[in-house]
Amino acid sequence: MKLSQSIALRIIFATAVIGSVCADPVQADTLTDEGTAAGLQCSGNAVNDSGVVVGSCLNTTGVPTAFVASTAGSETVLPPLVAGQACVANAITNTGTIIGGCGDATGRTQTVTWLASQPTTAPSVLASLGGIGTIPLGGNHQGAVVGASVNGTLIATPVLWPAGQTTPVALPGPGLLGLGNTNCVALDAAPGSGTAPPIIGVCPDGSGRPAPVIWNPTGLLGAYVASMLPAPANSVSCVATRVNGASQVLGTCDFGPGVGPKTVRWSSATGPAAVLTAVNGSPRNVGVSMNANGAIIGQYLSADEVSLAFYWNPDANDVQAIPALSSGASAAVTTISDTSVVMGSSETDSGTGHAFKWTAAGGVVDLGTLTGGSNSSVSMISSNGCFATGDSEVVGHADHAFSDTLCAPGLMMLRSSVAAPGALPSLAFDTPWIFFPWHRMYLYFVERISRAALGEGLQ
Repeated sequence: MKLSQSIALRIIFATAVIGSVCADPVQADTLTDEGTAAGLQCSGNAVNDSGVVVGSCLNTTGVPTAFVASTAGSETVLPPLVAGQACVANAITNTGTIIGGCGDATGRTQTVTWLASQPTTAPSVLASLGGIGTIPLGGNHQGAVVGASVNGTLIATPVLWPAGQTTPVALPGPGLLGLGNTNCVALDAAPGSGTAPPIIGVCPDGSGRPAPVIWNPTGLLGAYVASMLPAPANSVSCVATRVNGASQVLGTCDFGPGVGPKTVRWSSATGPAAVLTAVNGSPRNVGVSMNANGAIIGQYLSADEVSLAFYWNPDANDVQAIPALSSGASAAVTTISDTSVVMGSSETDSGTGHAFKWTAAGGVVDLGTLTGGSNSSVSMISSNGCFATGDSEVVGHADHAFSDTLCAPGLMMLRSSVAAPGALPSLAFDTPWIFFPWHRMYLYFVERISRAALGEGLQ
């Protein structure tokens, strides 16, 4: 059958679109200074698929302030709950909801949201369970926020704030009748639903060690039910840190003295965990992040005791060591897009630290710094792989937030238009500026894993 000219042209165009979407970004990276409207020391913490950046600065009085930059180089201060109290913006959804924390009149931090479309409007407070404060630790692009509510004795209870609601839903423990949720924390919410997403987190087990938990709304009338993820054989303890729309869960497990930590990925809430046994012959590794396709980035300790980065696709049995910008230097990854663009920071020949980009096809690319600076680092890349943010030194050694555009203008829209439904990754709260007392339990678990990565082992 002969095709009409218009149909033929459409096929040619569609083929070109598919090829461009699958290819690496074609635009050279250019870091743009977000300015000093929110303060003189700033960091970009998160960016969405439209390139809207949120972050935090220290203002002239040394108080942390939150900002949004809807276009590159246009910081706008987000209002606090109470004048003079600290605020931080940690995440932004693709629909423009900004998630963070602000101090109340007593100085205690409360979870809040702003709207990027109304940056001068006061934030909405996501309520606690009657305690003294809350902490946001994760969420999804449909507006769900998860974290912890903290009572007067600093005991944490895992909670979900459904999209559009300020009242929290307490998440049960994995024990009988949902008891045993004391000091559990919810860390991430799978994409797809803003009101009842699968949620992952960590609870102490019977011996006080961290154990990975998943909450699913499968109980009576849609109530959440907690279950423990199955531990890999010979593991001592595990943490779960990320979940995607395919219900794949990223975590790290400790396998005891002489073995140390290893990255794991559960294929589902009940499925077995794939274990990353070694990278470049090194057995110690820690998972950092995972994209919507289940590809993972993390850190491993080389034979020379240098911390380096890796990329792992368990489905393809593909493990790749990501080199540093300089031979013998260390490198750390922080973020991965759904197009498998990886970004992080690395030591250079001069001893400074630079942000970098890595792809399987293009290798490592030094992103440099803002004008006059010596050091830079990346916090997050957007899920479509077209935008990134972080911080860089400038003249005088001040740190400024930056935005980075990685895609050609036409490719940004095309990537969004061909994205699979529900393929949005969960929001990652990787770079909070303020750590709270009730956050210590989670940090304690992470610190233990990190010590193991350095050869000290878990106790």
